[in-house]
Amino acid sequence: MKKVFRTIFFLLIGLYVVINLFPSASETSTAPAESEVDDFDETDTIGQEIIVTHNRVWKDADASRRALRFSIGSSTDNSSFRYRDTVEVVEDGTEKTFWHNLYYDLYDHDRTYLAPLQDSLVSLAQRNGIQKPELAYTAVTFIQDIPYNYILPYDSCSVHSDYPCVPLQRYGLLSPMEFLYSLSGDCDTRTVLLFATN
Repeated sequence: MKKVFRTIFFLLIGLYVVINLFPSASETSTAPAESEVDDFDETDTIGQEIIVTHNRVWKDADASRRALRFSIGSSTDNSSFRYRDTVEVVEDGTEKTFWHNLYYDLYDHDRTYLAPLQDSLVSLAQRNGIQKPELAYTAVTFIQDIPYNYILPYDSCSVHSDYPCVPLQRYGLLSPMEFLYSLSGDCDTRTVLLFATN
């Protein structure tokens, strides 16, 4: 039950931050391009770097069709993984402080990597006449539309058949950049991303 309240709390904080920090969008609107017809992913290799480009299409809170394209390199994903896998969370002995500090550490590490996604969301708002308050809902629906996956700290995927499962992940969550690279995330993972997209 604590996890549910914690998740709701962080979603509300993320929503507040998104509403108050994105600039107002223009009044112009355009229809989705033909490339925005359906979700698809592309992979490109440049030297040792693997670039994954996701094209996401979803229905916004007002049932408007939205499309967003963003790319993430494997070096960014690896950096976020290494950080999450080695971060030492400052604790005071309470579970609340532990999770607060962990979420903040992951946010703080990945926030500069998220600038292109933030720019893409603002550009989407400008193209579609989405105003600042509605942009928060657009960000939430974008993140919530990504298919759910269990992210577990142990190997027990065999007991979860309702959703795909990613086992053996430290803390049972992924960092924002790992989530965007793999498009695999649970409630905690989504909440940290939403907070980080401020």
